[in-house]
Amino acid sequence: MAGQIGDMRWRVTLYNAERVDDGAGGFARSDGVEATRSASIRPATPREVSAAAKLEQRLTHVVTIRWESTLIVRQGQRIRWQDRGARIREAYVEAVQDQGEDGRFWVLYVREGGPL
Repeated sequence: MAGQIGDMRWRVTLYNAERVDDGAGGFARSDGVEATRSASIRPATPREVSAAAKLEQRLTHVVTIRWESTLIVRQGQRIRWQDRGARIREAYVEAVQDQGEDGRFWVLYVREGGPL
């Protein structure tokens, strides 16, 4: 949970993967920007990693963003952020949870690396 205002200091961009006809009977992947939001990002705890492994998912980070009615977040979306070392980090959403079930924050369980 984003406990203090300073926790939401990261800017993350969420992308939607879209299939675009390539004109030869196949498709090309096009990633459109869904939204850019402030977020809290932390490494996943060993307990969270273990729980994800039981569901055959890999988990590296936990990202918390504010809930918004116009924003759709779902499994498979790609997110990007810039870390303290000015490196662009990229991860894929494995699961989404309404934290506290009060509609204020979404918790995204993500993994770094390419799509599986």
